[in-house]
Amino acid sequence: MALRRRPARYVRLLGLATALACADAVAFASAMAQTLPMDPAAAPVPPPAGMDPDPYAPALRGSGPTSMRQAYKGAYAPVGQPVRPPKKTKPRTLRQTAPAPVPAPLFGPAAGTAPDLAGTLPTPGLPAIEQARRARRKAVQDDPYAPLGIDTGGLIWRPSIDVSGGYDTNPNRVGGRPRGSTTFRQEGALSVESDWERHAFTANLRGAYQEYPSVRSANRPDGAGVADLRIDVLRDTQVDLGAAYLLTTERPGSLEQPVVGSKRSTILTAGTSAMLTQRFGAVAVSLRGAVDRTSYGDLTQANGLEVSQGDRDFNAYGLRLRTGYQATPGLQPFVEATVDKRVYDSTLDVSGYDRTSSGVQGRVGSTFEITRTVTGEASAGYGVRQYEDPRLADLRGPVADVALIWSATPLTTVTLRGTASLAETTVVGATGAQVRTVAAEVSHALLRNLILVGAASFTSTDYQGVPLRETSYATGLKLEYRLTRSVALNASFTHERLNGATVGSDYTANTFLVGMKLQP
Repeated sequence: MALRRRPARYVRLLGLATALACADAVAFASAMAQTLPMDPAAAPVPPPAGMDPDPYAPALRGSGPTSMRQAYKGAYAPVGQPVRPPKKTKPRTLRQTAPAPVPAPLFGPAAGTAPDLAGTLPTPGLPAIEQARRARRKAVQDDPYAPLGIDTGGLIWRPSIDVSGGYDTNPNRVGGRPRGSTTFRQEGALSVESDWERHAFTANLRGAYQEYPSVRSANRPDGAGVADLRIDVLRDTQVDLGAAYLLTTERPGSLEQPVVGSKRSTILTAGTSAMLTQRFGAVAVSLRGAVDRTSYGDLTQANGLEVSQGDRDFNAYGLRLRTGYQATPGLQPFVEATVDKRVYDSTLDVSGYDRTSSGVQGRVGSTFEITRTVTGEASAGYGVRQYEDPRLADLRGPVADVALIWSATPLTTVTLRGTASLAETTVVGATGAQVRTVAAEVSHALLRNLILVGAASFTSTDYQGVPLRETSYATGLKLEYRLTRSVALNASFTHERLNGATVGSDYTANTFLVGMKLQP
C-alpha cells in the first residue's frame, strides 16, 4: 500500500542504484583490460594482412581515422602504442618480361666454315631490358642449384672450370679406318652481367683445349666469346657496342683445304660492331656497322713442311638497316637490308681466283609470342654476291634464320633452329656454298638438380659451280647432376657422321666424356 501511495519516489531511487552499479562495472572492466590480455578466442578475428574488413565499404573521411582499414586496425592496437598510418603503395602495373634467350645449340657449324659474327639486331619495341635482368636474377635466387656468381658492386662475375675425360673413336674425323684415342678436355668460361640502373653490359667467354694422347696430331683448341655494351643515350635513343670471336679448327682432308695436311689448322674470326637505334613510338629504326677479320693457320704436311694459308685471309665490312613495328606485345614484324664487302689479303688465291666480292641481302621477318610458352623469331629473304673475278658467276640463293623456344612444361624445354646462308669457299671452280642447317634440342629436368639434354642436327653444303655436295648429321645425349651451386658432374655421348663430296672422305665418330664442373 505504501508503494502504491509513493510510486514515483521508489522508481527514482531504483534508477539511481542501477546507474551506480553500471558505472562500477564499467570501471572494473576498464581496469582489468589494462592489466590482463584479451582472450584470443573471445576476440573477433582480424582480417588477413592487406585485406579490408569490408572491401566494398567507402573510405571514411573527415575527423577520426582516415579509412575503414585504419579504424579497424585501431581497435586492435596495443595499449600505449599509436596507430600506424596506412602504408603508401604504388599502383600495380602489368609486369612484362622479354622473351627468353635462345640457348646455344649442342653442335656448332661444320668444321671449315667461316663463321659470321654479324649477329642479330635488338628486336624493336621489346619490353625494357631492366625488367628481363631482374627476372633473371630472381630466377637464379629461386633456383637452389644456380650459381650466384661474384658480385663486385655493379658487375656479377660467373667463372667456371670444366674438366672431363673419355674416349674418341675418330679424333681427326677422317675416312677409312681411323685410330681411336683417349681424350682429355679442359675448358674455362666466364660470364659477366651488369647490375646498373641505366645501360647494360654482358659478356660470355669460353676457351678449351682437347688432347688425344694416342693421336697427337688431333690436339686442338676451340673457343668462342661475345661482349655487348648497351648505352641508353635518351629515352628513345640507344647505342650498342659489341665484340666477338670464334676459334675452331679444320679437319685434315677437308674439301676446303688446298693441300692435305697431317694435323688440324686453326680458323680464327674476330670482329667489332656498333649500332644506333632510334624509336618513334611503336616504330624502331636501327643502323648497324660491323668489321670482321678471318684468318687461317698454316698447314703441316706429312713430311713436316709448313704451308701458308694467307691467301684465304680476308676482312669483311658490313652495314645493315632494320625497321620494325610493334604491332602487339607478342608480334613485332621487321624488314632489313644488308650490304657488305669482303676483301682478301691476296689478290689471287692458290687456285688463281680473285675472290674479293660484294653482297646484298634483303629480309622480312618477325618476333612472335604465340602463347606464354612459345616464343621465337623468324626471318627469310634472298641474297646475291658478285665477285671481282669474271670467271666466278654470281652466288645467289635464299637466306633464312628461324629460332623457336617451346616451354612444354615447367621441367621441359624444346628449342628448334634453322638457318640458310651463303658461305665462302676455296674449292677450285666453285663460286661459293649454300649451307643449310636444322637443329633440335630437348632439355628435361628429371630432378631439380638432374638435367637431361638430347640434341640432333643436320647440315647440307652445296657448292655452286661444281657438282659437289656434303651432308652431315650429329646426335648427342648429355646428363648433368648438380651436387651444389658450385659443383656439378656431367656425362655425354656424341655421334657424328659425314657423307663427303669425294670418294673416301666419309667418316663416323663417337665420343664419350665424363667430367666435373666447378663454378662459384
